[in-house]
Amino acid sequence: MSENTGYLVGSFSGTEWRDRYIENNPQIIWEDPRYHEQSSIKRLVTSDISSARNNEFPVGHRRKGKALGTMSYAEMAEARAKGKTIIVTDENEENDSILEKIASYYTHSEEDTYNLLKNPELLQSKYSSLPVKTTFGKYEKIFFAGDTHSILDLTKKLNQTKQIVTNGNLENFSNNVDLVVINFEEGWNDKGVFYLGLAHALNIPSIILEGNNLAYPPLTGIANKTFFGKERYNNLEKFLYCPNDFEFSLNTELEMNLALNYANENGFEGISKTSVTTPCKNVYFGGDTENLKPTIHSLKHSGKKQIKNITKDTDLIVVNFECGPNLTGLKEMYLGYKAKIPVILLSKEEELHKEIAELSRRPLVGEKRFEQLNYYLENLNSQHINDEAVLYYKLMEKFK
Repeated sequence: MSENTGYLVGSFSGTEWRDRYIENNPQIIWEDPRYHEQSSIKRLVTSDISSARNNEFPVGHRRKGKALGTMSYAEMAEARAKGKTIIVTDENEENDSILEKIASYYTHSEEDTYNLLKNPELLQSKYSSLPVKTTFGKYEKIFFAGDTHSILDLTKKLNQTKQIVTNGNLENFSNNVDLVVINFEEGWNDKGVFYLGLAHALNIPSIILEGNNLAYPPLTGIANKTFFGKERYNNLEKFLYCPNDFEFSLNTELEMNLALNYANENGFEGISKTSVTTPCKNVYFGGDTENLKPTIHSLKHSGKKQIKNITKDTDLIVVNFECGPNLTGLKEMYLGYKAKIPVILLSKEEELHKEIAELSRRPLVGEKRFEQLNYYLENLNSQHINDEAVLYYKLMEKFK
């Protein structure tokens, strides 16, 4: 990309600030995340991370009284790892401790940032790129971040057989860490999201311990694996003594390859359902459908109907897995991904592999998944990113 390219990083709540940057800085070729594809986690994460990696000036805008934005910290980690010239505009009096350490320029007004951008050729990054991890073995050196107060007993126990890394120094991070583990309790801790993004950028395997009843979807497309619910700490321990669990069984790997080939041969490419405001009416149900029958029966009350095939008229795909992924459900997920039809993934098992989660738009995991799905379907109007995002935030609030 041209050296004078910028990427606008920040919350999607009150996004008019992005319009002001674009209007006031025509000398910069801006990439605007509002136009990133959001029909699936994979498409969204790929767009966001690529933009943070490839544009010379990632500009973070922190609104007054707000954090930068959940996914934004992962994007900024990617930019820092690549040595980009990070600029932060912070409307708050107190600096953000994470952003302050990685920004080459830190201002407290848009005008000051505009003045910097008038002469982009004079701007330089304070930091060089960080080395990526190239050697892999056992997960002996583990770095924990996020809500760490609630996992003190866990880290003390693991410290008897593993090395718990406490130094988050960026310069030697890839050499000092074999595995990054992020624990989320209530919401999504900024530092945790940053180190999750850093692990992704530096090719370090990562795991999320998700304590919220619903995931923040893009993060499940960054971490290699996500453990949910009350058993997540125990599941982490089991994983550490059988780390091949990052890999699929031979049967699941075969089924994923078969499903992908099936979608490539029989699927179609469509216009993203998230770019239009037409009502969501036609819903396809797949995977293990027996436990979906009550939801299907009540669908008519929301003005929607079940359809039997995935076609260009399909607005939404719901796939349920009771005992892990199966070939039928995987085919349906790959078909949806290719056609840019959003997929709601339901999983009884309280763990998700990145490669499966990222094919969906919204993963719902555990015992409450059907209750969450019913609320979602009852209140879903269009699949447009503005309409659907508001609904998902309401869903997160309802099921805190």
